[in-house]
Amino acid sequence: MILVTGGTGCVGGHVVSELSSGAEPIRLLVHEESPNTVPCAGVETIVGDVRDAGSYWVMVAVEAQDFQVVLYKSDDLKNWKLLSTFGPANATGGVWECPDLFELPVDGDPENLKWVLTVNLNPGGPNNGSAGQYFVGDFDGTTCLRQHRNRRPAGP
Repeated sequence: MILVTGGTGCVGGHVVSELSSGAEPIRLLVHEESPNTVPCAGVETIVGDVRDAGSYWVMVAVEAQDFQVVLYKSDDLKNWKLLSTFGPANATGGVWECPDLFELPVDGDPENLKWVLTVNLNPGGPNNGSAGQYFVGDFDGTTCLRQHRNRRPAGP
C-alpha cells in the first residue's frame, strides 16, 4: 500500500497517475471531497488531515552500532518522543541500517495481520557483503513484539 498526500495538485496528480500504473495499491489522502479529487482508476480516496487530533507519526530508525531499532512518535513532525527500542537480535555483524516497519496479511487474509520489521546490515551478509533480516510479530503503536518461534533442542 502506498499512501500519497498532496496528490491532487499539479505534481502530485502526475505522481498518482504514474504510481497507479503499477501493481501496488494506492491510497490518496485529501482534505475534502471535490470534483478535483477524482483519482485514477484503482486509487482509493480517503478524506482526512495528517494534523487531525489523535493522529500521530511513527519514525523507525536505528542505532547502527548498537544493533537496535528505535521508534519515535510525533504529533506534529517537529517534536519527537522515544517510544521503544528493539534489539539486538539475530544477525549483528557490521552495522544495522535502513529499517522499515509495515503490516501485511498472513496468507492473504485481511483479518489476520502481522507487522514486519526489516533491518539491513552491512557488512554481515554472505562474502562479507550486505544482507537483510526481518522480524514478524505485533506492533501495538509503541512497542514491536516479536513473534517467538519454537526452537529445536540443541544436541543429537
